[in-house]
Amino acid sequence: MSDALWTRLAAPFAPSALTWHVIAVDEAGEEATVVARLRSEALAARLDEHCGVAGWSLSYAPYGGGAVGCTLEVSEVRKAAVVNALPGGAAVTAEHAFAAAAALLGMVAPADPSAQRVPYDAEAGVTLHDPEVPAAAADAESATAPALREADARARDLSDEGRRMIDRLVDRLKDEGQGQAASRLLVRFGGYGKDADAARELYGELRALLKRASDAEPEREVGP
Repeated sequence: MSDALWTRLAAPFAPSALTWHVIAVDEAGEEATVVARLRSEALAARLDEHCGVAGWSLSYAPYGGGAVGCTLEVSEVRKAAVVNALPGGAAVTAEHAFAAAAALLGMVAPADPSAQRVPYDAEAGVTLHDPEVPAAAADAESATAPALREADARARDLSDEGRRMIDRLVDRLKDEGQGQAASRLLVRFGGYGKDADAARELYGELRALLKRASDAEPEREVGP
């Protein structure tokens, strides 16, 4: 990989490309440990912008206990990372693995990389707020070249509501006993998908899986 390509890939990301992954929850379920990572959509947009759609490749591999491995190859340079299962499930674990592999190529989140603790709602399974992004990281958007800002804007196509819709489908599939099949799909798509089109395809496949599971349910006998 040339120094010029490395520099372009490692240019600062806008704060909008940032997400926080829960890596642990305390025993009381009131506080979570989170780390900053880049969204898969932001990483894919950056790679498409500077390597071309055919200039990079990504593969995932499931491991025991819900762990996910990710291998990212750019210009014959290959970086790989394996991440243990995270509380957020297979989608978050796969996204975390992609971010970990990309970080080895200089693409890092615009925030403090150390783990931080935030209030947590155990019943809803969500953090109550994200850690504050340092001012220096917030200034990254103004320092980013126009082409990179455009790539980061494309990464926002998949809204938080879209992610929640996918999460709800996965929860329903778990209730139907199809959690493992859903996890395999999430790993194959690398979490929520690299962009809005991939996310819609993932959503469609999850819906089809749910329909097959529902159609396969045996009819209940009605008593006299």
